[in-house]
Amino acid sequence: MSKYKYRISIIIPVYNTSKYLKKCLDSLLYQTLTSLEIIVVDDCSTESLDEIYFEYRAYENLVFLRNDEHQGPGGARNRGLEIAQGEYIGFCDSDDWVQLDTYEVVVNAMDKYSSDIGIISMERIYEQPTSMPYYICNYNKYYELSPEMALRVLFQQYDVGITIPYHCTNKIFRKVFLDDIGAKFEENIYFQGRLFTIYTFLKSKNILCIPDVSYKHYRRKNSVIQSFDEKHINDFLKSMVIVNQYLCQMNKFETYKFHYYHLCERSLDIIVKEIFEFVNDEESKKIYLRKAIEAMKSLVSIEDYFEYADAEKIRRHIQPHIDNTILV
Repeated sequence: MSKYKYRISIIIPVYNTSKYLKKCLDSLLYQTLTSLEIIVVDDCSTESLDEIYFEYRAYENLVFLRNDEHQGPGGARNRGLEIAQGEYIGFCDSDDWVQLDTYEVVVNAMDKYSSDIGIISMERIYEQPTSMPYYICNYNKYYELSPEMALRVLFQQYDVGITIPYHCTNKIFRKVFLDDIGAKFEENIYFQGRLFTIYTFLKSKNILCIPDVSYKHYRRKNSVIQSFDEKHINDFLKSMVIVNQYLCQMNKFETYKFHYYHLCERSLDIIVKEIFEFVNDEESKKIYLRKAIEAMKSLVSIEDYFEYADAEKIRRHIQPHIDNTILV
């Protein structure tokens, strides 16, 4: 007999998103896999969840918790991990949802392949409907990956026909694996999902991309990723320092050194994109850009950059406005 009460536990952090929560819960409560635990962690929302609690209180597999203080999604997910009784662990954001056979397909596949981590396709849903679906990642068959290969795909160093996003929500983890490696989310930091993904990939033995089901990622206005402040820069710096610590603690920094630099570079690209997308006035843009570049300089020295980058990449930084280097 299994020591687990449920086949899978799904943890949902909630912070002032009650208007979206019912759709999320319904997509989980009516899964074809019935042995499923749902843990809702209210991270000190300023709005009440009482109405939803009373509407759904009859479901014995649905647990509502409330944090004593606001800890961010990482802290809320850690609270759920402490009490989860599932053989597998998944995460869902409160404004997202999944198709109804998702977790039956996932646990059967992970059983068959003895996987530590499963990854499913991820479709982005916009408030304004689009004519064609947009997939952050999309798998049309099973892919068994070593952690080394999965990390290289994650860091976008290898083009092997698939992508792996940093989100933790389209990933499912074997609970005994998480317990064995002491996996926890960093708290009060924007990039906690990315850090959790990198850490678990580094510690895993078998990672499986699973076709035929997808996680629906709702892109709404006024979400964290639709705004910008100085904390984004500070957390970018903090998260890269933590990744460096992960690699050094596991004696893998030299193995993934260039991948780490590539991750730093891509993260800076995202920060700069967000500055120009969400910051309106010119002076604030310049202030944030200065802070972002200073953060990058503290992570990667000019000597490291010249070792990491090829000559063409360095040239493009010096001459971004020149495409053709042949003199005519």
